[in-house]
Amino acid sequence: MDGPKEIHNERRPTVNGQGTYDVIMNNLKSICGILHVHLRINVDIKNIELANEVVSHLKQENMLEYIHPYLGLVIPYNGTYEADKCLTNELYSKYNLYFMKKNNIPFQTTYPRPRGNHCVSDFYNGWVVDEKGYLYKCWNDIGEISKAVGNINFGENSLQSTKLISEYSSCDFFEDPKCKECKLLPVCMGGCPHSRVEGKTICHQLNFRMKDYLIEYTRTLVSTT
Repeated sequence: MDGPKEIHNERRPTVNGQGTYDVIMNNLKSICGILHVHLRINVDIKNIELANEVVSHLKQENMLEYIHPYLGLVIPYNGTYEADKCLTNELYSKYNLYFMKKNNIPFQTTYPRPRGNHCVSDFYNGWVVDEKGYLYKCWNDIGEISKAVGNINFGENSLQSTKLISEYSSCDFFEDPKCKECKLLPVCMGGCPHSRVEGKTICHQLNFRMKDYLIEYTRTLVSTT
């Protein structure tokens, strides 16, 4: 979702200009009791204060047992969004903490754990497929055919671009002095591989309010024991 109904329909219409908020909500309601869904709410400077309205709607429809909302930080990859409209990681971390507390979202999900990779792009068996069958290592590359690493319609030759695959999987975060000395390196694995390939560095949002998140996590543990 891209926020409450008015904002979502403005940002995510169908090809003929119709809104999609009600369609998505009705689809989510139809699978309650069958599937659990993690619902990403994309947030930026304009709609961050309104993200709670989406949760309120889910609550009114008795959907929160099966639909689990969380905030997704909008990042201006590939020039598809204005950078000045995006939240910084620090601000996102602040708002996310407030969002979780206000909506009673379990803080267990924020507890830092060691990981072997950062995301799908540097995961050996991680792939993103578009509507034409093109394969990508990162969802931020979708639509840029030059960054496709193959196509599922090519059979045994479905994988073609090994250079980009290698770039995503071989990022050496220990070459970055800042990451090398950071205590969160085992948690974030150096941040977004896509940003690394593009020559950028994006710190994990927990890097800014780790103490606050751990305090809330501890309170959750104490209240349930």
